[in-house]
Amino acid sequence: MGAKAFVLKTAELAELLYVIQQVMADSTSTPQETNVLQLDRDESHHPLTEREIEVLICASRGWTNKQIGVHLEISNRTVQVHLQAIYHKLGVTNRTEAVLRAITLGLIQPNDGVIQ
Repeated sequence: MGAKAFVLKTAELAELLYVIQQVMADSTSTPQETNVLQLDRDESHHPLTEREIEVLICASRGWTNKQIGVHLEISNRTVQVHLQAIYHKLGVTNRTEAVLRAITLGLIQPNDGVIQ
């Protein structure tokens, strides 16, 4: 009915303000049912750090925390910390939801988890 964006009630104030600014700045944007509007990987406002995106891509491959840690040369505890930060920032409770939300937000691509 003319909505330009949807913001989940779990969104933080900064995300809400960002969405409002984006909608006001671009009247042609399409509706998105996410915490924030569709984000580009290179956009300075996306919620995840580069390391968190790397962890999320590894998780999308179905890797365990130990496998992720070995691949990224970080401890198992550091992987857990990154995953908890990812869950919090994306408003999810598990890996599957995190991967799906990140794909929806454009932070990772569906084929990022595919090993060549």
